[in-house]
Formats: sequence, C-alpha cells, structure tokens
Amino acid sequence: MYAISVGSVGSVRGEFTVRLNPVAPPANDDFANAVTVTGLNPSLAGSLYNATREPGETTAEDPYGTVWYRWTAPANGSVIIDSGGVMAASVYLGDSVDHLTPVYEQGFDQYLPTFSAVAGTTYNIAVMSYLPGWFSVGLSLSPTNPSP
Repeated sequence: MYAISVGSVGSVRGEFTVRLNPVAPPANDDFANAVTVTGLNPSLAGSLYNATREPGETTAEDPYGTVWYRWTAPANGSVIIDSGGVMAASVYLGDSVDHLTPVYEQGFDQYLPTFSAVAGTTYNIAVMSYLPGWFSVGLSLSPTNPSP
C-alpha cells in the first residue's frame, strides 16, 4: 500500500491527477520463454523491471527476479561471464525450471567467472539482480581448438 501526499505553497490551490501505468514483466521472465542467443560472444541485454521468480525456480541467490536466455555452445572452450558486477548470471542444464542442473552459479560478489562449455550443449542462463533495471551481460567463448 502506498500513501501519496500533496501539498501547496501559500494559498495556491488546484487539482492534480495521479496516473499509474503498470509495467509488464519482460518477455523472457519465465524459463519457457527464454530468449535464444547465438555465436561465440553473444550479448544478453534486457530489463529486469517487473521480473519475477517463477514457482520451482532454484537460482543460486534470492534475487529480485530473473530473466532467461538459452545458448548452444558452437565450440568447446572456456566461457567468461561479464556481468559488470551489478548483475549475476548463473548457467544451468535442463529442460524445465524445476529440473535444472547447475553448471555455474554466480554470486553477486564474483567478477568475470568462467565455466567450460561443450560444443552442441544448450545452456540455460538466468540473469538476476537485487534491483530492477536495464542490464547488459556478455558471454565470451574462447574455443579450445580454434579453427585455422
């Protein structure tokens, strides 16, 4: 519940209008609606405004909300997650939000964490924060056997 107080200066009086515009959750708020990203260095960008945690979600931290991405590794190698230190991005294997196996769970105090990717494996990436807002998270894959 919110309380709104309106005052005036001196004897000036008048009418006012309050408009509330609800913000819809992000399209990829739920695991089933994860945004698919591709390539060696995909960028995960979006918003956490009105993001939620869905039933069965077991992300590492207890954030404000999560949004989901899906990425299939194009090569074997080491992946660096650059969340800028404000967001956290955790990586999972699995086909439903309540049956995920952690590959890497990033805490909010970890910078530039890495995990080992296997070519052809699809990874589910949860981006989370304690604060709503816009974000950009980068994934950078360094292939172990780069093409000549």
